[in-house]
Amino acid sequence: VGVDGGAYMFYAQKNTDNTYMLSVNGACHATAFNQHSDRDLKDNIQVIDNATDRIRKMNGYTYTLKENGMPYAGVIAQEALEAIPEVVGSA
Repeated sequence: VGVDGGAYMFYAQKNTDNTYMLSVNGACHATAFNQHSDRDLKDNIQVIDNATDRIRKMNGYTYTLKENGMPYAGVIAQEALEAIPEVVGSA
């Protein structure tokens, strides 16, 4: 935790429901982020129409990240946005 001109660099807290929140002011790098996909953790679940056809519009890629030169595999956010807008968020 640090302070830079009155602004926090990062902030962590334990919530009343025993979950945790981490807020980072800037880029965040980690060895892993775990996104839980269990049905019991979700409300308002809706089927995505034609999901298989929409996924097939995307390509898979291997690439190196400009920032660190490390190799990765994945999809391109702009292609995912065109195919299934709900899967792409903004920071």
